[in-house]
Amino acid sequence: MSASSITEDNLIPLVKSYNVLLPTRELRKLVKTIFAELKIDSLERYDLHKLINETILRNYNGEVKIKALLVNHFIRDNAVSCFEIKADKSRLDYLRINGASISYEIKSELDNLIKLEKQINDYSKLFEYNYIVIHSNHLKNAKEIIPKNYGIVNITKNKFIIEKEARLNKNIDPLKQIELLTKKEIKKAFGIDKEESNKIIKKFKKKEINLIFKEALKKRYIKKWSFLVDNKETILPIDYQFFFQNNILPEIIYGKIN
Repeated sequence: MSASSITEDNLIPLVKSYNVLLPTRELRKLVKTIFAELKIDSLERYDLHKLINETILRNYNGEVKIKALLVNHFIRDNAVSCFEIKADKSRLDYLRINGASISYEIKSELDNLIKLEKQINDYSKLFEYNYIVIHSNHLKNAKEIIPKNYGIVNITKNKFIIEKEARLNKNIDPLKQIELLTKKEIKKAFGIDKEESNKIIKKFKKKEINLIFKEALKKRYIKKWSFLVDNKETILPIDYQFFFQNNILPEIIYGKIN
């Protein structure tokens, strides 16, 4: 297959199979599924990762690419970000904490909106500002689902466009915030065991719980996020989430970095 004939559909198997930890021989097999004519025996491990990354970034519009775009957009602001955080009964794609807690749920060109209403309800119990990050194809239908205080980020052709600013969410449920914290975080922050959450509700005001909740999440993820920020220049974009989660030096995974 030539570069000009690559489509989103024939990239889906590569995206699903790609794993940062794949042995070099498996990376070569993956590259061959897209570039059958390419002579790759001389390519080093980093070169294979780079070729896969560049191919996905150039030709694919799924969630993994949009996460990379979010990191690149926000990397320089004074915030702590994290990927894939449990949020009540859902799992949030991307969260920023910079004074305020700001959620971003991704609905790429390849996604559907079946779970969006449930996800919105879950995030609205936890975070102060909430956005959907969406392809323009979904914009009309999404506007019929999301509440008025939700913000909309349109990502089309790699452009990050805020269609609508989020407004402060006034429906936060402090009990749901407490449930998201670990036993250790709760004991340290409130001096009360997690099993006695009702005592926290009685002793602390909603505003106080929200502040402690944000600070606890920030402390939980600051080391992982700082590692990504410090090493971003040597981490390939599609691999951001892996290195955030694992904090392994890029040269250990990639080998020699060009």
